[in-house]
Amino acid sequence: MARNETPQQAAIYVRAATEGHEPDALAVQGFACRGFCVDRGYVVGAEDVYREVAPGLSLDDRAELARLRRAMAAGGVAAVVATAPDRLSREASHIVDLVAEAERAGARLEFVFVGDEEFRALDDAYASVRGLAGMRKVAARGGDDGDPR
Repeated sequence: MARNETPQQAAIYVRAATEGHEPDALAVQGFACRGFCVDRGYVVGAEDVYREVAPGLSLDDRAELARLRRAMAAGGVAAVVATAPDRLSREASHIVDLVAEAERAGARLEFVFVGDEEFRALDDAYASVRGLAGMRKVAARGGDDGDPR
């Protein structure tokens, strides 16, 4: 971050699948995410850390994730930081949905630990969302979508 830049607000999301699943899993994830945010110059308040013990198979039954999504939609978050995409969801389609929500809110999903396969999937999700947004803009203008039919 340059000297005269205003620090951006980040939110941290940590999740464990079940109580006792991994001892101190939430604390370890939180520590890694805070270090990531410090390295990037993000500001994270205590109220900006969302902790949850829940399976990662649904987006709809997690109160803390819902609260984070509302904060992101309200424009109060520049980045959502998690240790890995599977902390947000184990379903690729859900990650694409969350990427789209973040893009609409002017935010970005960022991950501390992302392997090559996860990076490619996340990059594909961002490209997919941007491609869909571009197609919708063309259709809204009544423009040519490139389809020769």
